[in-house]
Amino acid sequence: MKICFLASSATIHSYKWINYFHKLGHEITWISLAPRAYEIPEGIRFFEVPLENKVMDLPRAVVKIRKVISNFNPDLLHIHYVGIYGLVGLFSGADTIVATPWGSDVV
Repeated sequence: MKICFLASSATIHSYKWINYFHKLGHEITWISLAPRAYEIPEGIRFFEVPLENKVMDLPRAVVKIRKVISNFNPDLLHIHYVGIYGLVGLFSGADTIVATPWGSDVV
């Protein structure tokens, strides 16, 4: 299965989720709006789309992310953290989306 993760690369939680599915043999693309804090495992396509200013950079980020997703053509887009990642995912153009809420998303 081709899975695209839209998740922060600055958290261990994203890393563990993504590495788990990668080890199962799924084809993975990982898109992060934050600088990476962990080494990306070999075989995972990684794209960093930083948001310096969320209001001003968001349209540019959405355009880049839509292009990455369109080129990868995933079976599933998995969004981690519903906040800004959920908003970007909403405009991603992906057909099948799963969102995993975290922390303040749940509270």
